[in-house]
Amino acid sequence: LSRLAQAQLIMALEGLGRFAEAREKLLTLMKIYPDYLFAPSELGELLVMQGQLDAALPYLLQAHAARSSPRSTFMLANTYLNLGMESELRRTLAELDYAPGAMPFADAILAGMRGDDTASLQLAQTQLAKTNDPIWRSLLINAALSVGELTLARKEINAIEPTLLTSLDATRAQPEAVLSAGELLLREGYREQATRLLEGLLQIHAPPAQGYDAAARKIIRAKILACLERPDEAIAELTAAQQQGYRLLWDFDYFQRLDRMPAFASLRDDPRFLEIIRAIEADNRAMRR
Repeated sequence: LSRLAQAQLIMALEGLGRFAEAREKLLTLMKIYPDYLFAPSELGELLVMQGQLDAALPYLLQAHAARSSPRSTFMLANTYLNLGMESELRRTLAELDYAPGAMPFADAILAGMRGDDTASLQLAQTQLAKTNDPIWRSLLINAALSVGELTLARKEINAIEPTLLTSLDATRAQPEAVLSAGELLLREGYREQATRLLEGLLQIHAPPAQGYDAAARKIIRAKILACLERPDEAIAELTAAQQQGYRLLWDFDYFQRLDRMPAFASLRDDPRFLEIIRAIEADNRAMRR
């Protein structure tokens, strides 16, 4: 009957890819503890991870309705965005008034939807100066790479991981920081250093010898391989993630489309990449209907 123990067990089952068991336990938790918001929130995210965006909506709406977790609100907004339900997305973001500190992130999402990387960069700079929240620094780095502000990107990567660009040790930093550092080094012309760093990150996220290989790991590998200009392998990883249920054309971390991500710049004109984008769009349109 311990909610905490059940939650830990559910997370372990998800990590093993045993989604049916995790789902059943979440449904049971919702019956026993109807006010325990972890259950509907996690069930919604689980369904999103499996590509069942339409089935996830009722649970994400339930979690958002409690007006207590900005993450739940942003997950609902991201699901609406991927389903192409823009008016519902905007309404959801407007309901973030229960968490004033989260409202600027809504502005960042809307700028990302417009494809306005300059506005995203300016907003991230302003909010980082105001709050010193590391989330804004990550958003700032991503926006700086998108608009080609390499000096600024280097400065902020050094602020997060002071030794990363010199040690080239992928094991001692967060994956997104390592990927951003690799992208920066490539843009600056330091291909050998970038390759060393990105190959290290690729080893960290290699498929497990046994057990479940999450679609999210495949997406990370696809980004790395695209940066390393190994398009066939990158496309293979993206295809495997899609077949596994990945339907987030707009990612959750940055609310940025796959075809606008700096890491996938080398694939933007690849017909195979464009076909994956079209297939995800078609699946999401079908779910919206």
